[in-house]
Amino acid sequence: MSALPGLPPCPLDGEKEKLLAALEQNSGLVLSASPGAGKSSRVPLWLLDAPWRCGRNILL
Repeated sequence: MSALPGLPPCPLDGEKEKLLAALEQNSGLVLSASPGAGKSSRVPLWLLDAPWRCGRNILL
């Protein structure tokens, strides 16, 4: 698991690699998870440095 420094762990932390791999293979993704899972606090931060994101937006 790779939680961001200074942030407590969230349920989606354990799914980070699967989520990033799915986005590398697909042009979009609909993510559904319980409140507090990290959908809006973790996932956008993981995507900021993704090489395939160049010139693309992150919509929440």
